Amino acid sequence: MQALRNTAMANYLGLCGLTLPVGKDKAGMPVGLQLLKGPWQEGRLLAIGQAVERCLGFGPEILGSCP
Repeated sequence: MQALRNTAMANYLGLCGLTLPVGKDKAGMPVGLQLLKGPWQEGRLLAIGQAVERCLGFGPEILGSCP
């Protein structure tokens, strides 16, 4: 239940969400940035996500390759 606590409110409100990797914490675990948009706004949210990726970098660049 702890893992779902951050997304539950968006689900109740009918929002769409997208999570992007933005780095790693001190333990080497991935850290994500969650973006939310109103209902039926998936296309706009994906465009925003792509713009964020262009600024911050892409998943493999940020997190590295899988062990």
